[in-house]
Amino acid sequence: MRNGSHVNPRDGERLLRDVAEEWRATWINLQPKTRAGYDQILRTHLVGTAEERRADEPAWFFRTKVADIDTRAVQAFITALSSRRRRETVGHVYNVLRSVLGLAAQRRYIAANPCQDVALPKDSTAEERVFLTHAEVHALADAITPHYRALILTAAYTGLRAGELNGLRWKRLDLHAGTLRVEETLKPVGRKWAEGHPDAHGDLVFGPPKTPGSRRTVGIPAGLGQVLREHQLASPSTGPDDLVFTAPTGGPNRQSLFYRRHFTPAVVGDPDNPDPKKRRAPALPEAKRGCRFHDLRHTCVAFLIERGVGVLEISRQMGHTKTSTTMDLYGHLYEGTEQRVAAELDAEWQRATGYSTSLSASAGPVPGRR
Repeated sequence: MRNGSHVNPRDGERLLRDVAEEWRATWINLQPKTRAGYDQILRTHLVGTAEERRADEPAWFFRTKVADIDTRAVQAFITALSSRRRRETVGHVYNVLRSVLGLAAQRRYIAANPCQDVALPKDSTAEERVFLTHAEVHALADAITPHYRALILTAAYTGLRAGELNGLRWKRLDLHAGTLRVEETLKPVGRKWAEGHPDAHGDLVFGPPKTPGSRRTVGIPAGLGQVLREHQLASPSTGPDDLVFTAPTGGPNRQSLFYRRHFTPAVVGDPDNPDPKKRRAPALPEAKRGCRFHDLRHTCVAFLIERGVGVLEISRQMGHTKTSTTMDLYGHLYEGTEQRVAAELDAEWQRATGYSTSLSASAGPVPGRR
């Protein structure tokens, strides 16, 4: 008996590494990028050998039996990991460990999943996000390699994810109607998982969007539409199945290279380069030079909230399955909107009644009474 439930003691002798292999066999419906991510977490953080980790020591639970992993053991691991990894990474590792041990509990190797009541690092993503102004978005677009100007503006004014932008084809843009359709993404998955995939380019794979809700139609502002028309005229390949955003030499855009060679240099600049020809000013003020490409998606949400767009519409544009996801991520941006909404309603009241509703007019006639 363990925790009041019957388990066979022999089953508890299984190594977590072996149960992880059983969990791998359940990945039949996962996308290649998700499989690659889980595989890396297992090797690097949980059950990999020293060779697999390319390190001096094997992973934390490499030799650990599932019966020996209790809540205290999980908490000790999470605490140690939190001291050297970002909160997001810790969360991903914890979720994988919980899934593996959940399978062990489901198959009665252990009585219950020990990944309960474990303290995780607090969410600090709101403080880490960078929100740009309209002027800063255009400054960044003007500073980056001209080939990528349209990509920056499309990211900031549609809110598409990087993979959705890199997987966007011309046939899914209707510049006359001012819309685009998100139907596929382009993601790096590693050559191991890309091998044999019918639509792979090296370690890049085309696949469906992140969630069913990510399949969506997004409006294109008129100004952005003009930018995309100019981008189309300058593009060498604009057939229906050709990509809208490519590498400068053609072919799929590899986000990691784009980030290192073009995006970051534009954000932070290189004002002290001894070669005057390579010297460039930062596109963004010092406080915002930690801007990531994904922050352009956050910036789009801020623009929409600023214009009074509702949570449901924003959730649909962002491709969130639930509005609660939108509120969890961006609810703090709605603070103070109550006063703006009240002021707009007050203006309509005044137009309809002819009476001022300002405090200074409180001594005057009450609307609706004579």
